Amino acid sequence: MIMIDPKAKAKPKTLNKPTAQIQTLHPDKNKTNKKISLEKYNTIKENLLIILKETELTHTELMERLYQNVKDEFEGGVQWYGETVKLDLEARKIIERTGNKDIAFGQRTINNRTPDMDFEPTAAFQL
Repeated sequence: MIMIDPKAKAKPKTLNKPTAQIQTLHPDKNKTNKKISLEKYNTIKENLLIILKETELTHTELMERLYQNVKDEFEGGVQWYGETVKLDLEARKIIERTGNKDIAFGQRTINNRTPDMDFEPTAAFQL
């Protein structure tokens, strides 16, 4: 038999506040990318764009540099989030594959300017 102390106070349940999410896009319109935390998305996106603003890199170099930049403060798989956000940025035409086998990715230039790091939320954002 389980005895319950009638004087014991019940601890209030803490509700986890839902975090804002973003449905990421995939460059292949026939594929669906992942829904991830908006906070993690923004952290990875900002770091990818800063890295690509400096130079064009191969996929491996890009992911290694991203890992080095965020490994100490990021919770989660850096390469997994990096790939998910990279695909989203490709789909949004913010970064592009260069076509050069030695240099795989660069920040896209539109009308002689690079896209801003922040862009207006679209239907892909869900808060």
